[in-house]
Amino acid sequence: MIINKYTIFLALLVFNTLAQSSSTASFVKANQLYNICKSESKADMAACEGYIMGVNDSVYSGHLSEKIQICMPQGVTPSQNRLIVIKYIEKIPERINTMADVIVAEALSSAFKCKK
Repeated sequence: MIINKYTIFLALLVFNTLAQSSSTASFVKANQLYNICKSESKADMAACEGYIMGVNDSVYSGHLSEKIQICMPQGVTPSQNRLIVIKYIEKIPERINTMADVIVAEALSSAFKCKK
C-alpha cells in the first residue's frame, strides 16, 4: 500500500480525535487502537499502521530501547505488523485498557525476538 500525504493527514486526524476523546492519562488505549486496526476503512488501517510504525521508531530511536528489543527482518510490511498487533491484543483481553504503545511494543518484541 502506498501511503500518500492524504493518508497521513487522515491518520493524524483520526489520532487527534482519539486524543481529544480519551483521558489525559494516556494518548491511546489498546482498545481504541484495536478498533481502528480492525476497521475495514483504508484511512483507519493507515492510521493503525502509522501508529505501529511510530512505536517501532520510538524503540529504535532509543525511547524504549532499554526495555524492549525488536529485531524486525527486512521486508515486513505495515499490514503484517497491523495483523500481528491485532492478534496480540486478542490474546490479552484483560489488558485492553493498557496504553496502546506498550501493547504494540510488546507485540512486535514478541513477534520479532532478537537473537542473543
